[in-house]
Amino acid sequence: MAFVRTMNDIIQNLTTLEGYITGDDKTLVEQAKKLVKEGESMVVYKVEGENHFAPSEFCATKGTTLKTFNINSEDDRKDANKAVAKVVGKEAFANKTIDGKYVEYCTSLGIKPSKSERIYWRLYEGGSYLEL
Repeated sequence: MAFVRTMNDIIQNLTTLEGYITGDDKTLVEQAKKLVKEGESMVVYKVEGENHFAPSEFCATKGTTLKTFNINSEDDRKDANKAVAKVVGKEAFANKTIDGKYVEYCTSLGIKPSKSERIYWRLYEGGSYLEL
């Protein structure tokens, strides 16, 4: 298992998660939605101008899939936030406005987010928000 080292590594994982969420395999769709629902540290990016969210734990390991994510240990996941922060170049932050956008995103997916407090990293590329 290797942690991400570049923004492109994170983007690859975001693209993978998006593929699961929008895919035809209902089992994978539900697994991906569960990750979004239960995430406490989230990466924020845009798709067609709308905020989307992915758990940092899913974004932090290079080439993550649902299968490889599910076999990672808790110790590996503890270092995930450090790996994401290193690539993004900033620490995560709490923000009520973004938290509201997260709740809206969950609603659009037909899920109810967990009650825990969340922290966020907003991804930028070329001076603007990252758009997949």
